[in-house]
Amino acid sequence: MKCLSIHQPWADLEVEGRRGLEIRKWSHPHRGPLLIHAGLKVEKEECKRLGVIPSVTGAIIGLVHLVDIRLLLSENEWERLRSKHLEAGGRCYGDQTYGWFLEKAYRFPKAIPFRGVLGVFEVNERILPKRLSA
Repeated sequence: MKCLSIHQPWADLEVEGRRGLEIRKWSHPHRGPLLIHAGLKVEKEECKRLGVIPSVTGAIIGLVHLVDIRLLLSENEWERLRSKHLEAGGRCYGDQTYGWFLEKAYRFPKAIPFRGVLGVFEVNERILPKRLSA
């Protein structure tokens, strides 16, 4: 199953359904179920700004459905989508800011310790809990 490693607090916010738009500077052909891995990096200022205490790092914490990826072409679109991405400031990657649209968030009852990898990577489904969809 496909997986994406994300810094905290963003990983927690995504599996809780509070953040429906992941921000990247690249696109990917995958659509459908996507595991969320909480990477080792914690963006402490963002945690403070958003009032989030990260649950865990270095673990797969849940699943979302990636429904679309598109280039966010303007600051107006960025502003219109702010309630979905929760980022402060302007487009993170300027004209190369891609929005990964997420739905059906589900947090696993127990985090699965796992070493993350850059990009979208494969995880053997045998390590996952039986319930895989929201």
